[in-house]
Amino acid sequence: MKHGLFITFEGIDGVGKSTQADLLAQALRTHGYKVCLTREPGGSAASEALRQLLLFGHVPFSLRSEILAHFAARFDHVERVIDPALREGQVVLCTRFSDSTIAYQGYGSGKGEQALLSFINMLNQSLDRQPDKTFLLKASRKTTQQRLFTPVLSKALKKLLRKIQSVYVVWIRHFSRLTIFINKYFRKFWLFVPMSHHALEPQDPRLASLTLIGRDTAVAMFRKTLAEGRLAHAWLITGDEGIGKFTFAFYLARILLKGENEQSPSGRRISAATHTDLLVVERGYDEKRQRYRNEIVIDDIRAVNTFLYRTAAEDGWRVVLIDGAEWMNRNAANALLKILEEPPSRAILFLTSSAPGRLLPTIRSRCRQLELKPLNHEAIKTILLTQYPNLTSDELASVLPSAHGSPGKAFSLLADKNGTIAQCVRQTLEGCHALREYEIVETILIKVNVGN
Repeated sequence: MKHGLFITFEGIDGVGKSTQADLLAQALRTHGYKVCLTREPGGSAASEALRQLLLFGHVPFSLRSEILAHFAARFDHVERVIDPALREGQVVLCTRFSDSTIAYQGYGSGKGEQALLSFINMLNQSLDRQPDKTFLLKASRKTTQQRLFTPVLSKALKKLLRKIQSVYVVWIRHFSRLTIFINKYFRKFWLFVPMSHHALEPQDPRLASLTLIGRDTAVAMFRKTLAEGRLAHAWLITGDEGIGKFTFAFYLARILLKGENEQSPSGRRISAATHTDLLVVERGYDEKRQRYRNEIVIDDIRAVNTFLYRTAAEDGWRVVLIDGAEWMNRNAANALLKILEEPPSRAILFLTSSAPGRLLPTIRSRCRQLELKPLNHEAIKTILLTQYPNLTSDELASVLPSAHGSPGKAFSLLADKNGTIAQCVRQTLEGCHALREYEIVETILIKVNVGN
């Protein structure tokens, strides 16, 4: 049976979602694809009527009734427009979808209240339709003001838009479907990459954990410990960078939350980042500096404390994953230490770290340590081919020896077409003329900008 591709465009008001959707639609049609261009709220007759009511009806909604109205429009839109187009094999391009409700109503108007987010997640799970790809668009404040037809953004609106943009980045970055485009780059993108499935990026750990490869011994040990009732309340998973620690931690979380089956309710919720008994902590996004923070801060760990002392929604385990625990600053590390000293029952923490020596000794001593060894060539080859079955034997042979047992390094090597960056690094280490060093830096910066 035919099945198309569902692509959404997200971002704050005024970043050019409709413009970019139109450009991509034109490019795809030029290349022979059938395209369904739509929007939210709206897209179907009933949804358009609800759109008029929500945006221009001047009717005061309570926050929950506003969310329900958005989902009523979304359900009709999916059933009448999106799903039929996908069944016909079309590419569906939609400006805004469920991520907008999470960002605007969940975190914007609702200020991230947990009960409200759980309400939205419940509706999302009932919808059972998520995008295959999401383009998150970003633009400068000047560009946003011009597109909103306002000379000056009020202080309150600026604050709200910054908050929502941060939410978008932090929320959607958990999904492999996300690509972020900065204003100065994305306008020309469609001219060169009308439809690319060969991005050569590692799969999102949530999804990669569904097909964990090469870790049978470690998994068997964990299952045995669980069956014997000797499960430690905190685990420190260590290993080289890119070796798959976060993916492995997600797999252990799936075991505890009964989400190993992709089609089970718990499995779907873990994959969609909507499981209420699973909390993921990592470095946050600094909207002001437009980059991820250099540390995990105390507010991130306070959220862990609140989460662990909450009643499990599904009468089971509460699981916390802290990725890159070595990035915790001193205050965050001390706050985590207090949690480890008095852990609640039926709660477990998985910490991953490529540099466990940077953690407080008292944290290390309170965790059961599990070191992941480098994978053999056959396991890495299977991982690469599982995600990119069209890789040639020459491409595989060129990266396997240099990956040193790390799937993440293998993906990085594949992304370095013709070994340009590797060659630049070798020349720098061996010593070269100052002008050549400048050219090397420029080459790497261009590749980084294109990648971003």
